[in-house]
Amino acid sequence: MDIDQILEDSVANRDPERLESLRTLFREGGAPASPFSAALHLDPDAAREAGLPYEGAAESQPPGALAARIEEARSSIAFDLKTGGGFEGLRLVAEGDSWLTYPVVLKAIAEQLAEEPDLAVFARAAAGDTMADWAARSDLAQKVTELSADAVLLSGGGNDLLARAPLAALLFPYSDGATAEALLDGAALSARLAEVVAGYRQIMSQLLAARPGLVVLAHGYDHFLPREDGPWLGAVLAEKGIPPDLGREVIALVVDRLATALQELAAAVPGFYPVDLRGAIGTSLNSWHDEVHPRNAGFARAAERVHYALRQALGARPQARMVIPEEPAPVPFDPEDPEPLSATTFSETPATPAPVPFEPLVPFSSFADRTRMAHEILNYEARRVNGKLAVYHLPAGDGGGTYEVAGINDRYHKTEVDHLVALIEAGRHAEAEAYATEFIAGYTDRADRWCATLAVEFYVRDCVFNRGPGGAAWILQHAVGAETDMSVGQKTRDAVAVAERNPARLVDKLRASREVYERHIGRDERSRFWQGLVNRWNKAQAFARTLLPPAPQAVAVAIVPRVEEEPAAAQPAQPVPALSRSAARLSRATLFQAMGDFVGIKDSVKARVGSFEGPDMATAFASGPSPEPRLNVLGVGVGEKVSEGQMTGLMSVKVYVQRKFPKALLSDAQMIAPEMDGILIDVVEIGDLRPLMLPDPRARYDVPVPGCSIGYDQMMAGTFGALVRDRFGRMHLLSNNHVLAGEDTLAVGAPIFQQGQLDQAADDAPRQVGILSQAVPLGLGNVDAALASPLDGVQLSNETLHIGPPRGVSDVFQGMELHKFGRTTRYTVGFVSDLAADVKIPYLLGGVKLYENQIGVTSMGPAPFSEPGDSGALVMSRPGNLAVGLLFAGSPATTFVNPIADVLAGLNVELSL
Repeated sequence: MDIDQILEDSVANRDPERLESLRTLFREGGAPASPFSAALHLDPDAAREAGLPYEGAAESQPPGALAARIEEARSSIAFDLKTGGGFEGLRLVAEGDSWLTYPVVLKAIAEQLAEEPDLAVFARAAAGDTMADWAARSDLAQKVTELSADAVLLSGGGNDLLARAPLAALLFPYSDGATAEALLDGAALSARLAEVVAGYRQIMSQLLAARPGLVVLAHGYDHFLPREDGPWLGAVLAEKGIPPDLGREVIALVVDRLATALQELAAAVPGFYPVDLRGAIGTSLNSWHDEVHPRNAGFARAAERVHYALRQALGARPQARMVIPEEPAPVPFDPEDPEPLSATTFSETPATPAPVPFEPLVPFSSFADRTRMAHEILNYEARRVNGKLAVYHLPAGDGGGTYEVAGINDRYHKTEVDHLVALIEAGRHAEAEAYATEFIAGYTDRADRWCATLAVEFYVRDCVFNRGPGGAAWILQHAVGAETDMSVGQKTRDAVAVAERNPARLVDKLRASREVYERHIGRDERSRFWQGLVNRWNKAQAFARTLLPPAPQAVAVAIVPRVEEEPAAAQPAQPVPALSRSAARLSRATLFQAMGDFVGIKDSVKARVGSFEGPDMATAFASGPSPEPRLNVLGVGVGEKVSEGQMTGLMSVKVYVQRKFPKALLSDAQMIAPEMDGILIDVVEIGDLRPLMLPDPRARYDVPVPGCSIGYDQMMAGTFGALVRDRFGRMHLLSNNHVLAGEDTLAVGAPIFQQGQLDQAADDAPRQVGILSQAVPLGLGNVDAALASPLDGVQLSNETLHIGPPRGVSDVFQGMELHKFGRTTRYTVGFVSDLAADVKIPYLLGGVKLYENQIGVTSMGPAPFSEPGDSGALVMSRPGNLAVGLLFAGSPATTFVNPIADVLAGLNVELSL
C-alpha cells in the first residue's frame, strides 16, 4: 500500500494510528524551500523497515509537503472525532505557514489550539506560499463552508517579506554608521506590504462571500532572532554585511511594519482581527528552535494570545453562535494528588457576557519579571541532585502520572517532560532549567491579564501552576469577594482592581483563600500532603511580598476625627491616586503630588512632636534610648499604617522611634497620640539609625569573611569566595586555583594570607590565616578552584560581605539576576547572558586553558560586573542568595563563572549554609 492510499484510508476510517506510524519516518534536517516551512527529510531505513515505498514517496513530493499532508489528515480526523458527539464548541479552520503547523518536530499554534476543549480545529499548511499564491486558490472558502466554521485563523506574509530573495531586495548593503531604518528600502517594503494586504483582502472577500459573518483572525510574528549561521535571515544579513545586532533591529522593523499593516487592514475591513504576537516568545535564544520558529513553550504562549483574541472577537460579533467562557472551569482533583498540573478543561458555558471591543493582549509584567517568577515556582517544584534538575518517579497511584521534572508530569504534559528528561540524561542541565522555566511561564501567563500588580500576579501564577487555571480562578475570586464560578470575567477583574489598591493585603487574602480552597475540595490536615502544601503557600507569600512596590500603594485613606471634637458625619474615603508598578521610578515631585496634603501634614506633625528641636542629634544618639519624644523620635514620614505586621489599607503619618516603650512607663507628655489633626499616627520602632556604607574588602578582618581580600605569598590578591565543608566536616576557604595555588605552582601546605599582600599596609606584616589544602589542576575538571584550610585558632564566617550567607545552590536560566561581592569592584549586580560558554583563558604561568559550558554574566549597570582581584567571588541569585557559581575570569564586557555544582563536585565539598 502506498502512502497516498494510507492517507485516504486513515481519514475515511477515522483511524489516526497509522498516521502516527508515518510520522516516525521523518527526521529533522535538510533545506526547506522557504523559511516558513518545516526542515524535514525521510529516513529511508525506517521507511523500508515499515514496509513503505520510500523511493516513490521521496520522489513524488518534497518531505515537507508530504509531512504537511499527513498533518492535515491527522487534523481532519481529530476534527471529525471531536465534532461527532454533540460538540457545542467553536469550529476553527486554520491555514498558513509553519507558525500554524510544523509537522512532527514542533507543536505549533494550530496544534496547541486543538488541545483546548472548547475548540475543534482543522488545520492545513500552506508552507512556502506567498500571499498571491494563497489568494489564487479558492478551496479554503469551500472548506470553511463544508465544516460550518465559526472562525478562520490565517498565518501569512512571512514568505513574502523574509524569504531570501524578498528580504535581500528589501535591504541596502551596510555602510559605516548606517541605522536600521537606513538599511531598509522603505519604498520596496511598502510595495511588498501592499501585496500582502491585497492577498488578505482577496482571501477575506472569498471567505465572507461563502460564509457571511465569519470571524477571520490573522496573526503577525514576534521579533525574530537572526543567527549568524542561520540559513535564512542570518545568511541575507551576512551577504549585505550587516552586523548581527543591527540585523536584529532591521528584522524587527519589518515585523513591526507587518503588524501595523494588519492593524490598518482591521480598521478598514469588518470581521478581520489581527493578533499581535510581538513579545509572546521573548528575546532569549532558549525560546527559539531556530531563527524563525519558537520552541513549543513559545508556540503555547502565541496560541494563548490567539485564543484570547478569538474570545474577544467572538464577544464583539453580533449574534455569535457560541460564547466561549473566559477561563477554564475546574478539573476534578484526586484528594490525595499532591500538586497536579490540571489538564485544561471546560465545564458549562456561562451566561453570555456583554460584547467587548477587541484589543490586543498586552502583558503587564516584563520578560525578566516573567522569567524570574517562573523560576521561583520551578524551585518550589523541583527535585535536584547537586543543584541540577532531576527526574522524580512518582509513587504508584499518584494523580500526576508516573514521573515528572519540576512538577511537569507525564499525565498532562508528556511531550514537554520527555524533552526535559532527554536534556537531563544528555547532561544539558542549563537547557533543561531554561526549558522548564519557559514552560512554567507560558502555562501561567493567564495570570498576567487577571491582575496588574506584580506581587499579586506572582501569587496567582503559583496557584495556576499548582492547582490549574480553574482552581486559581476560584482562589482569586474568593480572595476578592467575587462569585467563585471559576471563570475570570469582567466582574472578577473589577473586584481584583479594587483589591489591588492594597496589594499586600490581597496577597495575604490569597494565601488564606488557598487554604479555604483545599478544604473546599476535600483536603485538610489528615492528608499526608498537607504540611507540604502549607509550606509552599507560605514560601509563595513571602516571595510575593518581595515584589511589592516600595512606593505608596493605591489604598483607601480614612480620616479620623479629632479627639476633642464630636465625630462628624462619615466622610467618603479619599483615594490616593493609583500608582502602578512603575511608581518606584516616579520623581519625588510626582509622588508628593499623588499624596495630596499628606506631606504638609507630616511637617505639622514633625513640629508638634518636637523631635527635631533641642539638643543636636549627636547628643541625642549618645544618650541612648529615652522615652522623651525629642530624643526617641528619629524621623517622620507618610505611609500605610501597619498593625500586627499587616498592612491596614489606611494612610498615616509614620513616627519612627528608636524604641517603643510600654505605656505603663510613659507619662502623658511622653506618649504619642494615636491621631493628630484628624490623621492616624503609626509609631514604628526602628532601633538605631546610622549611615550605611559598603564594607572595605581590602581591610584585614579578625574573622575572615567571604568577599574579602585573600592570596598566597606574593604581591597579589583575590577574593575569599565561600566557606565549605569537606566529607569529614572540616571547614575550608573556597577560591580559585590561581588565587590560592598560584596556577598549579604551589604545593599543598603553602601559606594563605588575609588580606592578600597586595592590599596590606607597607608597615604591616603579612597575616597568615590558612594553608593550601586542595586544588583542582588547571585544565581538569572544567573549573578553576582550590581550598585553604584555616590555621588553628582562626575563626571563619560564611556571611558574605554586604550580601549575607548563601541559602543553597541553584542552576541558572537565561536572564537570571545575580549579585556578588568581590575584592575589587565590591558589590555588583548582573544577569546571566550565556548559559554554555566555551572560553579560552590565557594564564600567566599555566598557559591557555579551555573551559566548557561556563556561565556568562553581564553587568546590569554601567560599570563591569568584575575586574581583576574579584577572582574567587561567589556569585549568587538575587534575590534568594542561591549560589550559582565561582567567578574566575572576565573582561569589561562579560564575566565568566564556573557552575557551582561543578566546583563542589570537583573538590568533593559542600557549601556551609
